[in-house]
Amino acid sequence: MNPIEQIRNSALASYAETLERLLKPAIAIVHAPADSPAPIGASKLGGEPDLPPDFVWPEWQGTPLAFLEQVNLEQVAPYDTERLLPPSGMLYFFYEANEQPWGYYPDDAGSWRVVYYAGRADTLVRTPLPEAMPEYPRIPEVPVAFEQRSMLPLDSEELELLAPELELTDEMWDEYTELAHRIAQIEEDQPKNWLLGYHASIQGAASADAIRAQYEMSWQEALARGQELILLLHLDSDVTIEMEWGDVGTLYFWIHRNDLAARRFDKVWMILQCY
Repeated sequence: MNPIEQIRNSALASYAETLERLLKPAIAIVHAPADSPAPIGASKLGGEPDLPPDFVWPEWQGTPLAFLEQVNLEQVAPYDTERLLPPSGMLYFFYEANEQPWGYYPDDAGSWRVVYYAGRADTLVRTPLPEAMPEYPRIPEVPVAFEQRSMLPLDSEELELLAPELELTDEMWDEYTELAHRIAQIEEDQPKNWLLGYHASIQGAASADAIRAQYEMSWQEALARGQELILLLHLDSDVTIEMEWGDVGTLYFWIHRNDLAARRFDKVWMILQCY
């Protein structure tokens, strides 16, 4: 069944109008059959990145950042139904994965980096990791593919903000959580990796954390202002490739919608949450 049919056939069918309004598209990142090595310019987790020849590797406090993922935006474009991302080029994600700053403080800025390259894939060069990069984690190469998803809010505070009329009881919240996970095709034993959509928080709304790290404000104001942010990347721990954030946590890369429209990926803010 499609998401609307799932909502209308669920125990929360009486709230179908509200829930259908909340549906948001997302792009799942799934492991793809491995080529050895992945073609230059292909989307992948870890390994050695494919970079422009004049690329300067990002550092924080004198240490090279770990390479997390590269996303070929032409591969993503067919699934970006809202046309939020650039239709071509590459996105690169880096993080200080040894110390693992949380992103809760202004001083954490620079411990992650998102770089957008608008050029052609045939100009890219497979680039070895810097020798000075810490051994953990040097993420092994994992080719990835993309799939279309729909999502409902997964954070309870965000849901209450967006749809206060729901007023879910504990039993109804359990029904809602099961429905939201089923629609997004989230499985407990699989990494939760995607672009756009909503985020699965661990310690409260990570979008509000991202706003509060940059501006002094109350939690309720930050929660509301967090709706100005777009979830650029939701990157979960994956113990199968020894990629773990805190205690089996998640990295959330956020960008203000105005910065995304202007392709200002240097403005991305990251939050780490874990158990």
